[in-house]
Amino acid sequence: MSLLDELDRLNALREGLPRLVERERKRAAQLRHAWRGDRRIVFVFGCQRSGTKLVLWLLDRSPDVRVYHENHAVAFRDFQLRSDEVARALHALNPAPVTVFKPICDSQRAARILEAFPEARALWPWRNADDVANSAVEKWGGHQRDIIDEIAAIARGEAEPGRLGWRTADLPPAITEAVARVHAPDLSEHEGALLFWWVRNSLLFTQDLHRHPRVRPLRYEAIARNPEATMAPVFHWVGSRFDPEWVSRVEAAADPVKD
Repeated sequence: MSLLDELDRLNALREGLPRLVERERKRAAQLRHAWRGDRRIVFVFGCQRSGTKLVLWLLDRSPDVRVYHENHAVAFRDFQLRSDEVARALHALNPAPVTVFKPICDSQRAARILEAFPEARALWPWRNADDVANSAVEKWGGHQRDIIDEIAAIARGEAEPGRLGWRTADLPPAITEAVARVHAPDLSEHEGALLFWWVRNSLLFTQDLHRHPRVRPLRYEAIARNPEATMAPVFHWVGSRFDPEWVSRVEAAADPVKD
C-alpha cells in the first residue's frame, strides 16, 4: 500500500469515527431499555428523491428507533423487502421499540404490506414535483423517461408488466392508461421524471392509502420550513419520544437537489 493510499484510509477512518461512536452510543442506550413497552414497525413509502432520506435521518437520531434503508443487504434485495418473515425477524431482534423500513420500491404494493402487518404504520413523504424531477435528472439522467416509455408500452399491449422489475410491476390500468394518453416519443428527461413522480405518488390514491388510518402523508417542504412543528407529531405517531435537538440541523441537511 502506498503512502497516499494509507493516508486516504486514515482520513476515511477519521471521518467515519464520529458516526461509529454515535451508533455505539445509541446501541448502548437501546440495550438499557431493551424490548420494553409498546413495539411497532413503520414503513416509509413514496417516490424516489422526495426527501425520504431526510425523514429517516431524523428518525434515526432517536434512541427509540432502528432504521433499515433500502440498501441494507439483510432487509432488502434489489431495494425491495426480502419478505414479511425477514422484516418480522429483524424487528424481533431489534431492542428499540420502533423498527423503520424504507421500501419505497415496494410502494406499488404498500396496501398489501400494511395488510400483512396490521399493527404497522406508514409514512408517505412527498415533495414539489419540479424539485423531485430536477433531483432525479441530476442523479439518473433519462432513466425515468425510459421507464415512462415502458409504462406507455404496457398500456398499448406492447410490453409485459414488470419487465423492468418494481419500476413497472403491479401498476393499475388507471395509471398505465393515463401515462399512455400523455406519452410522446420525444419526452424530455425532465418531463419523464415529472411523469414518474406522478406515477409513484398516484399509488397513494389508487390503493386508497390517503384515507388509511395507519398512513400519514408528510410534506418535505413542511419539514424544511418548520422542522420542529412538523416532525414532533411524526415522532410521537411512530412511537418515539421527541427532542428538538434531533431536528436542529434540518436546514443544512435539506439539500434542494441532492436529497
